[in-house]
Amino acid sequence: MGKIEGLAGLTNKIATRLATKPEIFIIHPAELRILRSLSDQDLRAFAAQNGWRVVRRLGGRQIEFYNDASTRADSTKA
Repeated sequence: MGKIEGLAGLTNKIATRLATKPEIFIIHPAELRILRSLSDQDLRAFAAQNGWRVVRRLGGRQIEFYNDASTRADSTKA
């Protein structure tokens, strides 16, 4: 996964929201365009690297991110 313009800012937005809420729904067209530029495999890897789960809804009008409880459980054991 190469460097994608706007991905760092979107990562910060998602991380900030997930620090206080259990989920974030990405619905803004510019943000969706950034995430749609990633393959499904790259999007899942991006989410996993940050300790999130990702769900693409049918119709493509939103992409959801959630804190991945299994990742957080593993990190608390270390």
